[in-house]
Amino acid sequence: FACPFPEFEPSDEDESLALGTLDVLRAALFQHQGAGALPAGDVESLTREIWAIGHGLASLELKGALGEPEVATTIWRTTIDHLLTGILEAP
Repeated sequence: FACPFPEFEPSDEDESLALGTLDVLRAALFQHQGAGALPAGDVESLTREIWAIGHGLASLELKGALGEPEVATTIWRTTIDHLLTGILEAP
């Protein structure tokens, strides 16, 4: 989520594994869209939007910026709830 130490350089394999998680998210979104649980739209953009939000929240939590664990959990849940509500209500 962030550079763990200045000299860290991820290998091609590291980057491939990390981007593989994006494939899992994308596939899940396509599956939900196909089942009618998500509105028709640009799954590629939605995948990157959700990925960005998850990375942002994780980075903040790892730095302790979301507060105590109970507060961080509430922020995660509220943020994801708002995100999904926005997706489902989008025209």
